[in-house]
Amino acid sequence: FHLSLFFHNLRNALYEKADALFQDKDEAAIFRGMVLGDNSGISSKDYRNFVRTGILHVMVVSGFHLVLLTQSVMRTLKLLRVRRKARYLIGMAAVLFLMAVTGFPPSINRAGIMLLLCYSAKLFDRESGSLTTICLTGLLMTLFSPFLVTDLSFQLTYLSTLGIILLSRRMADAAVHRLKCQNKLLLWGLDMGCVTLSALLFTLPVTAFYFKGISLLS
Repeated sequence: FHLSLFFHNLRNALYEKADALFQDKDEAAIFRGMVLGDNSGISSKDYRNFVRTGILHVMVVSGFHLVLLTQSVMRTLKLLRVRRKARYLIGMAAVLFLMAVTGFPPSINRAGIMLLLCYSAKLFDRESGSLTTICLTGLLMTLFSPFLVTDLSFQLTYLSTLGIILLSRRMADAAVHRLKCQNKLLLWGLDMGCVTLSALLFTLPVTAFYFKGISLLS
């Protein structure tokens, strides 16, 4: 049993499922880009449309998606009252799984390393470690590759992670206090919304700069 072969076969199976699910080749290509990080099938026309509308970073899987997905998993586990250390172990496993499914592209790898270090800090009871870890990770990455700071994927990944760490919990606590909500399902939805909103708020300036404006679709 080889893990690399397993994930290779899994990706191929998902490619086939996407092609079978969507009759239109362009739709199947977009699905593969969003879920599996394979944007090779996206036509140049669709690519230009994504750039024009400012949703390219949403349509093609990146570190930004990895951050949102794993944070959603973590918040759901917390709502289900899974023990703290077990949550972070499951979160780390989810990061590695998603990295493997997408084929370990550079943008996903950077986000994965960042998240693994953050979760490791939490796992060893370093409550203040997340912010320190993300700053140290960013410093090390740019130290070995200074031009990385100009990479859009890196900027979106870093800022979205920073936004979630600094803002999401405060937003969720403030909303719960104001609304006095006790329903677990609503609390979960509110928490997920705050995770997404905090990431979007921190990435909004970069998105506006690169796409020369802010699209309501994005």
